Amino acid sequence: MILKLLYAKQNQNEGITLFGQMALENGLVDKIGGQSEVEEYLKEKIGEDEEICW
Repeated sequence: MILKLLYAKQNQNEGITLFGQMALENGLVDKIGGQSEVEEYLKEKIGEDEEICW
């Protein structure tokens, strides 16, 4: 895990983009999803309907 995180941080500093599964595997994101998954996650975490301001 530590080696993966160091690899991710090193590549981030070099301007390399990691998408979806690669970002997940390198510890840069916790989950993969879209706006509806984010809204549901926030609703569960805060215990009420979320209001996202763009």
